[in-house]
Amino acid sequence: LIIMAVMCCIAASHAAEITQAQDGLLNDPATWGGVIPGSTDNLLNTGWNLAVTTPYTTIGRFQTYGGDTEVTASGSLTAGWFQHLNGTLRATGGSWHSTGTGLVTLGQVVPTTMSVTNGGTFQFDSEIIYGNGNLLTANLNDGAVTNEKWALLKSASVNLNPGSSFTVLQQLAFEGNAAANVFVNSGGVLTVDWVHFQNAGAAEEKITVNGGVFNVLSGNATGSFIFEGVNASVLFDDGAIVWQGINDQAEYDAFATVFNGWVDAGSIESGVWTDAELKASLSYTGGNAVLSGPSGDLVSSQSGDFYAAATWGGTSPVAGDNMTIVDGHEISLLNVFTCGVLELQEGGLVIQSSGDLSGHLNFLGKTAGPSIVTVNGGSMQSTGSTVAGEGGGLSMTMNGGAALF
Repeated sequence: LIIMAVMCCIAASHAAEITQAQDGLLNDPATWGGVIPGSTDNLLNTGWNLAVTTPYTTIGRFQTYGGDTEVTASGSLTAGWFQHLNGTLRATGGSWHSTGTGLVTLGQVVPTTMSVTNGGTFQFDSEIIYGNGNLLTANLNDGAVTNEKWALLKSASVNLNPGSSFTVLQQLAFEGNAAANVFVNSGGVLTVDWVHFQNAGAAEEKITVNGGVFNVLSGNATGSFIFEGVNASVLFDDGAIVWQGINDQAEYDAFATVFNGWVDAGSIESGVWTDAELKASLSYTGGNAVLSGPSGDLVSSQSGDFYAAATWGGTSPVAGDNMTIVDGHEISLLNVFTCGVLELQEGGLVIQSSGDLSGHLNFLGKTAGPSIVTVNGGSMQSTGSTVAGEGGGLSMTMNGGAALF
């Protein structure tokens, strides 16, 4: 027992409280007053600028009280717990990961900023509060934030721009005495299990869908939105809201009645469409209830991401669009999308593990070459009569996943 106690004391002594001493790199001893942080240390940034250019992991905590902390493409920062009181957090191609079970808070003392660019990522394994006392502004441009549990927006503005996603695998809640907003702009994707607007005060609580895609995963679509705040709403102007997992027409009809009630109450609104147009734009498509903007006909202009406007000549796709992938272009889908008619010529379509494509799918390979489809763990389902391999044939590779025709 004495030996065990001594060993425990020795192990505990390895964890240190390290305070940043100057601007610099995380792996530079000078940044921390002459020491290099270890794998059990607790790190504190009291207002300096910090760059993370190599992988670093600690089971301890990482706290910031100001300054700019940036994780670059070659770096990663993994900690048992994050607390961000003020300053700027940036994932510029690199990754942040909070692995612990303690509540994470971002933004508390003064207004703060969170930036995700160049394919950067944030992942929070525990519950999290955005804007806990002061405004947190999160700008996502080509990057992803994943919340494994519930996320609470108290005083926050989350802006989803092309190539970005914000995912909450449990409840996304709005609560606080200040405004909390999520803007799903063209090319952005918001995915949640369900949403609770729970502030009874006068502060604005709003999700604005303006060209992006809002996926709702809840198996209970009629209970997927709870509106309690007097200024709580979902504003839909363009793009798509997709309630997944509607089992049959009867379930869809029941949901449509609830949806119409939300519209009548002003809980779902639009700055572009009338209430009658909103109601008429909800449809039952591919096992989902879909609210979509005006559908159009898009033709690929280059290879690239399915949701990127540049892939389709400058126009972001919305649910219900008719789409053509022309010869020589390879389009990769990482999210959920419901199209009208999609025609694949001698181009390529890749469905990644997180991708799910449904719609009327035609594969129109010509004599010079086939249509090429690769399913990397995702899924695709044709809801219409499929033409497969006209002329040049269809080449399909299945690396897991499912394809239903």
